[in-house]
Amino acid sequence: MPAKSRQYSLLIFLIIIGGVTFGYNISVIASSLPKIKAQFLVSDKIISLIVGLVFLGMLSAKVFMAVFNDTYGRRKTLIIAGFIFIFGTLCMISSTSVDYIIVGRTLQGFGGGLLMFTTSLYIAEVAPDKDRGKLTGLYQLSFTIGLLISNLIGLLVYDINWKISFVILLILAIVFIFTIYKLPCSPKWLFIKGRIDEAKVALGICYTDNETDQVLQSWIRNVNKPHILFQKYYLKPLLLIIIITCLHQLTGINAILQTSTILISNTGLAKYAALLGSIVLTLVNVIATAIGLKLVDCFPRNKLLGICGLVIAIAHFIIAINFFSGIKSPVLLLGGLILFMSAYALGPGIIIWLVFSEYLPTPVRSKGIAIAGFINSLAGFFISSLFLHLSKVYGYSWVFLVCGICSLLYGIIPIFYLPDTTGKNIEDSKNLFK
Repeated sequence: MPAKSRQYSLLIFLIIIGGVTFGYNISVIASSLPKIKAQFLVSDKIISLIVGLVFLGMLSAKVFMAVFNDTYGRRKTLIIAGFIFIFGTLCMISSTSVDYIIVGRTLQGFGGGLLMFTTSLYIAEVAPDKDRGKLTGLYQLSFTIGLLISNLIGLLVYDINWKISFVILLILAIVFIFTIYKLPCSPKWLFIKGRIDEAKVALGICYTDNETDQVLQSWIRNVNKPHILFQKYYLKPLLLIIIITCLHQLTGINAILQTSTILISNTGLAKYAALLGSIVLTLVNVIATAIGLKLVDCFPRNKLLGICGLVIAIAHFIIAINFFSGIKSPVLLLGGLILFMSAYALGPGIIIWLVFSEYLPTPVRSKGIAIAGFINSLAGFFISSLFLHLSKVYGYSWVFLVCGICSLLYGIIPIFYLPDTTGKNIEDSKNLFK
């Protein structure tokens, strides 16, 4: 196999293993929570905190993300993040008290946050414009497969030892580090550092020689653009990224993924039926994401994101009405959750990664993503750590009603204010937002 083909295959494998690892990490706690609660005799408040800790770690990661990515590059940042993630996973495996769980999930969040956002940044800077949506979609599809695998493993080891799930997560993280180690640095980062020859080699993973020269010339033409983040030139895309990513978390996606077993069991289903319900949700997520992978480059991304956001709002309202009525029908709950997961996977699940990486040009991209990612993680920590607590105090009906209102805004704003980036040059944000 030619060297370029081997490198491209490694890139595809990196996208797959990265998505599976991060998805597995998000969902692995769902099946482990009942066992952790019983083993360490912890309260519901501590359980809610454990759910949100991964986002607290991600919140901390955003503080260092821009410095890491701009100083060490995308590749070295991913390697560093991988080792931090491994250490956090080892804390979970060796835990003898709830303190280990708290430290482990926080470190997993920190390392996982660096992995998630830096991987999406790496994909955006390596992939050609025409393939960017498909490769990012592949990352999200792999993420959903990780969620599904995690729930299946959780069901299989539920009555054996919950730590087995984290041993598998450890193996996935080690494979990820070995994969990124064999790939080059981001070509755009190399270009910014003046390492033009290395950048040309790195571009060769996805581009022909002629295309590589054209890309380099395009970068040279834009090299003198202003690089200060907080100026009018970048302000509109930055604000839109912040608003959309914040509303993305307020749809409740990560809170629902991590607490789905507990949520479904509240309708009266037995624990194994609740686990099976979680598996059905993640299976729907995988199938819908595979379909979304075909759609992401066929329709305007802003319209696809907006329409799916409106359907998510409808799903939340169905669930809220189910709880308001007092019936608590498992059929209505699962139906609403399946509609929610389908709409999320078809659009937002894929496009949110593109929102992070496409709307700011390279000179300020890592800083902009760090700021947006910080606010995204803050919103994620807020809703994930308080989801069960607020549901207990105010009821699931009010929590899902609020999520539905946020989802309504999540659908309206992209349709009217977010430009379409499908197949367009992401370095030319001035023309995108004029």
